[in-house]
Amino acid sequence: MFKYVLVALAANLCVTTQAYAKPQQTTLTPIIIADTVTKTMSLSPKINSLSAAPIPNDIRITRSGSAFIKVHFSYFSLPTGAYVTVSTPDGKESYSYDGQTHKTATFDRNKGENGLSQFSAMSVFGDTAIVTLVMPAGRVWESHHGIKIDNFNAGHSETYDDQSQSVPLIDVITPQSTCGVNERRDVACWQSTHSVEYERSRPVARLLMAGSGLCTGWRVSNDNRMFTNNHCLSTQGKLENTEIWFNYQRSNCGGSSNVATIKVTGRELLQTDYDLDYSLFTVNNFADITQFGNFGLEPRAPSLGETIYIAQHGAGNPKELAIESDQNSGGLCQIDTASANGRAAGSDAGYFCDTTGGSSGSPVIVRSSKQGHSFAPFWRL
Repeated sequence: MFKYVLVALAANLCVTTQAYAKPQQTTLTPIIIADTVTKTMSLSPKINSLSAAPIPNDIRITRSGSAFIKVHFSYFSLPTGAYVTVSTPDGKESYSYDGQTHKTATFDRNKGENGLSQFSAMSVFGDTAIVTLVMPAGRVWESHHGIKIDNFNAGHSETYDDQSQSVPLIDVITPQSTCGVNERRDVACWQSTHSVEYERSRPVARLLMAGSGLCTGWRVSNDNRMFTNNHCLSTQGKLENTEIWFNYQRSNCGGSSNVATIKVTGRELLQTDYDLDYSLFTVNNFADITQFGNFGLEPRAPSLGETIYIAQHGAGNPKELAIESDQNSGGLCQIDTASANGRAAGSDAGYFCDTTGGSSGSPVIVRSSKQGHSFAPFWRL
């Protein structure tokens, strides 16, 4: 079985046929990793009867077992100086909103949202979010002020595990993404044995689109530039409704705890292409993610037999690396078909490296590159 990777941006299919005769017009959609829960709530100031000064007022939003909570505000208007925080119960993850900027908010322009008076807050990890209104003394709450919540996204629990999944090598043309035994592993599992590959996985991020869709993206160049697939992010509106999570990975191999994660939002869609299935974009708060480094691009077609590896957020999992392949005699992922038809003629190449839903947009990294270059993002069915 094969997977096809775009030469300029990559594709991921695992099928028995080595190449399609005609370009494939396959409909690709991101996988869904969260439920939208309808719940109507509102916040307004409480008054301290002794001092007549407003005191903090909060709402606890919980859905047992959720991986994250992402709150949607249907109406948001505050007096100058007042603000709302959305945080975890322990306060370790917290985001502040005052209605003046939307750099830490996502919003859907197709629904009339502007990121200021209607928007979604950044997701917070765990199954509980605390929404707190803070009104400094002397501020007046007028009739047009208000905070209304109409729903929230509850992330599916981090329990997906297909490490032992096996796909029989039968003569079918149904696209797959795992070839043989699944050999994706937490990046921490490779830290001591493949330190270079581990370090080069740092520029890879998880994308959370519209609070529930999942893809992978990565930094390209020293500037504020990121790559993913066109079928993940194809419009400015979709980008503005997207979170980008860096350093979302396990602290140890096979563990249950994660290292500190940095979340930013999409800013500007610079370029996108359907046939090559790529999108190039920028993010807000770029300084927060420069610490994770970047890839360059390998400006050539892949060569038959050259070794590769893929850093990814398949199935919404914390970051994983696919390095080894039980389908190749050398035991490592490699280019097995140098040219194949994808959305356009000759746009793809083929490999056996394991991926899964949510891996779309991941970099196919050239092992021989001393600078950590990639052929570009792949798409996944």
